[in-house]
Amino acid sequence: MSVYSYIAKDAQGNQFAGTYCDVETVSALREELSKIGYTLVQAKKAGGASAPGWFRRIPEKDVVAFAYQLAGMYSAGLTVLQCLRNIEDQTTRPALRAVVSDIRQGIETGSSLKKAFDRHAEVFS
Repeated sequence: MSVYSYIAKDAQGNQFAGTYCDVETVSALREELSKIGYTLVQAKKAGGASAPGWFRRIPEKDVVAFAYQLAGMYSAGLTVLQCLRNIEDQTTRPALRAVVSDIRQGIETGSSLKKAFDRHAEVFS
């Protein structure tokens, strides 16, 4: 499985960038994005089987801060997806942003919360 950096657009034509983990090809990425209503504009392979290793460099303090943010937002009444989108937008650490983005995308495409987090067991013990 590979990691892809991509640019996509939504139904209103707004473009945004993101990272998607665990897709085999650009076609598979296009299909995953279309499931959630996005159109792929551009994609670039960001890494191969060794790519998840850079996720291990997320400091524990950032993982703890993520957990507190998620819990606080969820307790305030936001949905899990809204929480993850907000955290993804606010985080400054690229590795954590990529992990949160992948979790959010997994949930949007039908994965359970547990399965989405299990894909990143090296970050979330």
